[in-house]
Amino acid sequence: EHATAHLRRVSVRNCTAGARNGGGMYVEAATVSLEDSEVTGNAASGSGGGLALFKYSAVTLVRSAVTGNSAGADGNGGGVILQSASTLTATEGSVVGWNTCGSSGGGVWLDGTSRADFTGRDVAVAGNVALRGSGGGLFIFGGSAVLRGASVAGNHAGDPNATAVKNAFTVIK
Repeated sequence: EHATAHLRRVSVRNCTAGARNGGGMYVEAATVSLEDSEVTGNAASGSGGGLALFKYSAVTLVRSAVTGNSAGADGNGGGVILQSASTLTATEGSVVGWNTCGSSGGGVWLDGTSRADFTGRDVAVAGNVALRGSGGGLFIFGGSAVLRGASVAGNHAGDPNATAVKNAFTVIK
């Protein structure tokens, strides 16, 4: 069954996911809305230091931050990992920033069936680091990303591609 949660003014802070994914939150077959909230300082030895979205999940960030999270040495998506037709929507001043991962997608990593939508001039993917891989800010592997007025800046990757797009549909407006 597909669960739904609306979280307002919540802090998910300093959590760990041992040998798993989703240091801050692991979302599977569910819809979560985070409003005026933060997911910060979390760690996963796998992927998705802040948020891990799997199996048709959707997370909406409204005036919320996913910051200072880390994924493991071989992990992807320091801030957020999206797989299996999952969706991330960031609006109204939301930030995915200052996250790190050992592999690719310091800020956000998404696969071929997932989608990320960053809308608004005050929305940012910034200051993220992919230590050995590509996509310091965004690593889009066949998925789709839409950036409308959002900024992607100051991200770094061990591989020189600060934002990596492979076999993907991306709209930047």
